[in-house]
Amino acid sequence: ALPMSSTDWDAIPQPVRAMAFIQMARYWSTHYTIGREYGRQPAVMAETVGAIIMTESWFEHRGSYTNPDGSTDVGLGGSSAYCRRVLKTLYDRGGVDFTLRDEQYFNPWHSSRVAAVWFQMMLEEADGDVDLAVATYHVGIAAARGGRGDDYAANVKRKRRRFIRDDGAPAAWDFVFKRVFQT
Repeated sequence: ALPMSSTDWDAIPQPVRAMAFIQMARYWSTHYTIGREYGRQPAVMAETVGAIIMTESWFEHRGSYTNPDGSTDVGLGGSSAYCRRVLKTLYDRGGVDFTLRDEQYFNPWHSSRVAAVWFQMMLEEADGDVDLAVATYHVGIAAARGGRGDDYAANVKRKRRRFIRDDGAPAAWDFVFKRVFQT
């Protein structure tokens, strides 16, 4: 069966979408064994990708942000024009196992995959340092090594703890989260 389309997801109410998107981040993080070569715990890597998605788009699959330079970040993971170009080039060279048309970045199944793959690439650039990789996801490795992106990384870490691990989340989130992820 084909995954649901972006339009199909438009009809799904929040927070149901959010819970599904967290599960997609878990799936792709596990599928690509994010962080394995650095001895990272799979659950923590999946939680981190989920928190990045939350930070980038607040689980809005049609999320779009126009940067000061006029370029646009799109989809759940805020895929930049640079990210989209790099992934296309990598696909053409056999470096990744998928390629997407621009409109597919608004489909959460595809964009959650991109977020996981892109985070893995940032983790590689950061030599396994998760906090540096998260900052790199947002500002690139050179800027992250210079300290830019530290606030972003701290925000992702807070969201991972509060929402993805459900530690101190608002009552409504806690209610839904426990019914979806805890048996």
